[in-house]
Amino acid sequence: YQVEVVLYRDVIRANPGAIFTNNLPLTIFTSGSSRVVSLNLDSAILITDSIEDPCFVRIDSIEIEQGLYSGIISLERDESHLLVYQRCCRNNSIDNLVRPTDDWGSTWTIEVPNFNQFGCNSSPDYNSNPPLAFCPSQPLNLDVSATDADGDSLVYSFCAPFTSPQFNP
Repeated sequence: YQVEVVLYRDVIRANPGAIFTNNLPLTIFTSGSSRVVSLNLDSAILITDSIEDPCFVRIDSIEIEQGLYSGIISLERDESHLLVYQRCCRNNSIDNLVRPTDDWGSTWTIEVPNFNQFGCNSSPDYNSNPPLAFCPSQPLNLDVSATDADGDSLVYSFCAPFTSPQFNP
């Protein structure tokens, strides 16, 4: 399987250690066992600040970096797999989380279904990128629509965040 992970980071307000490392550890859970594989950093580019909303007042500039990781992994065809990536810590500038740099991180998961049962399947592609910033006290309409090449039904839901691991994996 070709696996790609795209990450974004706030260059200006990020914790000093929150850089894109050369390798991303991806944990694969299968039938009660797990193993870690490494995805390689293919590129790291700055995202252009294209904010044009007049209500947005810049205190300082916005500098967002995009990191693209990829790799080829082998998965057993007759089992489902859960791919997981975790990273500790959030930006110091987040004001709606208590101690964002200590207790809150990110956990991303995706399930790869049993190939023998479901056959070949592709991941959906988002139709647009989210805004880099938005205006407080203003309505926000996010387009999180996606297109699935296989025509699969896509379902979204909000959930409570996991507590962060207390270390950088």
